[in-house]
Amino acid sequence: MSFDARTMGTIALITSPLMLLEALLLTTDHLPGGELGRGDAIIGLIYLCGFGATLIGLNQTGVTGRYRTAQNGQQGTLCARSWVQILFVAQMSLLLLAAVQQSLELAQANTLSGLFGLADLAWPLSHLLMCAAGMAILTARCWTGYRACLPFLCGLAVPVLVALQQMVGKETGRIAFGLLTTIGFGMLGYALRSSSQHMLVGNRPTRPQHNPFRQVVR
Repeated sequence: MSFDARTMGTIALITSPLMLLEALLLTTDHLPGGELGRGDAIIGLIYLCGFGATLIGLNQTGVTGRYRTAQNGQQGTLCARSWVQILFVAQMSLLLLAAVQQSLELAQANTLSGLFGLADLAWPLSHLLMCAAGMAILTARCWTGYRACLPFLCGLAVPVLVALQQMVGKETGRIAFGLLTTIGFGMLGYALRSSSQHMLVGNRPTRPQHNPFRQVVR
């Protein structure tokens, strides 16, 4: 099995509705163990795998910003902008921390512990950073149209969740969060599946490694 961007997109597409499913099951009291139960933990872990697959797929295709360095007229080495790589590492680290929280939940550990509370913060932070990924995609200009806006749906799902929970109720906020992440990650998965990695990388400008003034002197 090849773990390329197309495969990552498929995983993201399949796992994208899980937060909506969880919200509906919690609302109708059909989730085994309820909130913070083992069923909730398993759904969360699978969802995080899809989230991570999305990030890996975006990184593989280079839509968040890559370029080829020119070397003696050749295309040279494929490189990523440093801040984009830092963002990728930060997001993946937060997902790992969120997975720790889900694992503690699965083991029915103390939910009032400091580790559980710290790991729980990784959930909203990892989603909010999708807005930064969206800005990177807009700047890179490899994706245009609706595809460039999809990460913002995932990132803005958190403030929408908080706002609706305060104004309408917890259940409505959960369902809204589930809807936005289903659409956002689902469409990102579809976009990764349908995008050509070669074309995406080829759209980036080249950056010369040699000194341009040296040729003038010669």
